[in-house]
Parts: sequence; structure tokens; C-alpha cells
Amino acid sequence: VEELPEQQRMALVLKFQEDMRIEDIAVAMGKTPGAVKLLIHRGVTRLRDAAGALRPVD
Repeated sequence: VEELPEQQRMALVLKFQEDMRIEDIAVAMGKTPGAVKLLIHRGVTRLRDAAGALRPVD
């Protein structure tokens, strides 16, 4: 998670750790709900890709 850009990391922490709603995250970050959804999507995608890179190759 530390490898993510700050905005993506913040959006993910607020969503999954603090259990905030998209609308509340948008207000807290000064962004639109659509921008927050995009940050979360991109952050999750990066984490998924990084986790895939850790899997052993058969």
C-alpha cells in the first residue's frame, strides 16, 4: 500500500479502513464522487497487479 500514490492510498484507507461512503470521501478529499471511485479503482488494480507479481511462476 505504501507504494501507491498518496491520493489513491488515502482513498483506499478512507474507504476500506475507515469504512467511509464515497460521497463522504469526496468531501474530505475535495474531489467529486466519480474522481474518488476512479482513485479507488486504480488503487485496487495496482494492488492486484502487485500481488500477482509476487506469485511464484510454475
